[in-house]
Amino acid sequence: MRTAIGLAGIAFCFTLLAVRCAKKGEPVMDGFVDVNGASFYYKSVGKGEPVLVLHGGPGLEYGYLLPRLPQISDVNRFIFFDQRSCGRTIGPFDSARMTIPQFVEDIEGLRKAFDLGKMNLMGHSWGGLLALFYAVRYPEHLKSLILISTAGASSDYLAPFVENIRSSRTEKDAAEMNRLQDAPGFKTSPERVEAWYRAYFRSFFFDRKLADQLVVKLTQQSVDVDAHDFLFKGLTAYDIHSRLDSILVPALIVHGKQDPLPALCSERIHDHLPNSRLVLIDRCGHFPFIERPDTLTGIFKGFMNSL
Repeated sequence: MRTAIGLAGIAFCFTLLAVRCAKKGEPVMDGFVDVNGASFYYKSVGKGEPVLVLHGGPGLEYGYLLPRLPQISDVNRFIFFDQRSCGRTIGPFDSARMTIPQFVEDIEGLRKAFDLGKMNLMGHSWGGLLALFYAVRYPEHLKSLILISTAGASSDYLAPFVENIRSSRTEKDAAEMNRLQDAPGFKTSPERVEAWYRAYFRSFFFDRKLADQLVVKLTQQSVDVDAHDFLFKGLTAYDIHSRLDSILVPALIVHGKQDPLPALCSERIHDHLPNSRLVLIDRCGHFPFIERPDTLTGIFKGFMNSL
């Protein structure tokens, strides 16, 4: 995936907003990095070898991954950021820039800005697919690839995914979602969209009692549905499986057996990534860092120690 937008003139604006300490004493920093005409809001948690993390969506913010995801390792620094048009990242977000090639170039710009060299790239859900698009474009800049509950490398997964969500949704959740989205001003209210997501994501859990531990917070910017519609248009029909065959970096693929997103997505990706390891976690849905954190910790540490 090539883009005409170059990386010349990237400015690294390291505006430090806060330095705090997490529970285990890991340093926490947040600020902005200027890349490709946008100012990306980021948060760095922990210390040690860095891992750049791509959040799900499109249209969510990195915050739902906290605080659980960084707890899977005490020897890595996890760098989270709000993708273009998400969270506190600052524009422009016109239709010409809301494309997968542009998002790939944003990742490349951040890799350079943070001076990551050959980097460890992790993606959850939509972020996993985005990581694959990056890997296809810039395999030489990767040290490892970590995919957690990743979306499929082709659009074939969408129909069974939607059907699995619908079939596992309770009548109560469906009624709550309908009530919220039928309310005036729904699409422009972060609070109502957050409440809608709380109901929507309950069916993504094997243990629904754990769903309340998923905290989705949105800014006004993140509910700009039109902006993300431009990105979705690039995902209506695609298949990059054959392009994964030449990606030789070590790859870890983790998928919950009860994830409504079919495990076949990860199995097919595993078949095409020559140096990949696939782990299916039982009694686990779409958010293994919430439902099975101890299991995910062991898997992640074993993989990183093997690099």
